[in-house]
Amino acid sequence: ALKACAQDPLLVQTVRSEIEERIDGDKSKLPQAYRESEVLEKIWVEALRLASPAPSVTRGSTIDIRKYAIAEEIVGENPKSFNIDRFSKPLPKSKIMLPWAPLGNGHHACPGWKNTQAFVKAFVGRIVFENDLREHTLPKSWIEKALQVTSPSWLSLTPRKI
Repeated sequence: ALKACAQDPLLVQTVRSEIEERIDGDKSKLPQAYRESEVLEKIWVEALRLASPAPSVTRGSTIDIRKYAIAEEIVGENPKSFNIDRFSKPLPKSKIMLPWAPLGNGHHACPGWKNTQAFVKAFVGRIVFENDLREHTLPKSWIEKALQVTSPSWLSLTPRKI
């Protein structure tokens, strides 16, 4: 989600505009604005689709969710691109996500997903709203990236006045 924001200044401006409108100059409203943000909700859904923390599920046999998350016949055009408006309109019945997919409406839904979602939205919202983002070149290997304990080298944050 942060990488998508760092790559797209228009997306950052959209987040900032929505948050500024919601807080109307009152910084004490920031936590609620992050929770209620429709733009951050869309960013969360699209980031989870493209980078599911559980790339496969077992329901009798192992199902690789990733192939459905990028299947054009399910998610529409340019399935590997980050597009927060991908699910703005209801999908035709032939393209409804499978019930066990991330954010699917199956009966195996995680009871803690609302809290996780609120945390991620607040985290991304705060970083995007309160800092200027700049993307750098990604590390050459995912291992280098995974071993970093500080902020990722592909992102720099500069606090901005709000």
